[in-house]
Amino acid sequence: MTTYTRPDVGAQVYRDADGSVIPYGSRWDTEPPVDAYSVIEHEERFEPIGMVARALVDHLAATDDVPVVREPVEPAGHGFQHDEVVRFTPAPESAPLTVSFGRLSAEVRAGAFYENRYPVCGCDACDDDVDYLISELEAVALAVASGTFGEWVSEQDGLWAMHRFALLEGEAVEGGVGKVNPFERADLRARAATKPDTWLPWSLREDRPGAITRD
Repeated sequence: MTTYTRPDVGAQVYRDADGSVIPYGSRWDTEPPVDAYSVIEHEERFEPIGMVARALVDHLAATDDVPVVREPVEPAGHGFQHDEVVRFTPAPESAPLTVSFGRLSAEVRAGAFYENRYPVCGCDACDDDVDYLISELEAVALAVASGTFGEWVSEQDGLWAMHRFALLEGEAVEGGVGKVNPFERADLRARAATKPDTWLPWSLREDRPGAITRD
């Protein structure tokens, strides 16, 4: 295993009751209909997210010299439940990463502040593009390990956290900002400086298969 390769998740084509292909990701030109909320017609379309999350943590565990703990999760009783959580805790100058996932979804915590769910909701009204969700999930996990995940904080009008990482396809850069509770995660918050900052790369395993070069 020299570089990460997305598992073969197969082609996704889903049809409505009339047999027409459902264009997930670009389904609604205006506001979605009320009956699309809280409805998931094809929840199986999210299965690639769980497959990719598992492939990512397996890849990082095999290639990076970082302590990793895998723990089972008690089922929550719904389709988007997670059954495993994997925690990577590198040296303090590198960003930690936690990935929890199940058959249909994943959740990532990275660095000092980053948190995201894939998908956030999953209902038909949200109209998630599963391929985009997968791309972002891959991008943030691999950016953390490669040292290209950046975070910084601003104390203007409260405490705000910002992040950035490059998406894998093209030159686009994903960024975000969120309000921070000043009493939360103080140990990691202290590491994210008040100026643009990038965490250092994780150390690679000496016994990794092949000679690995991060792309």
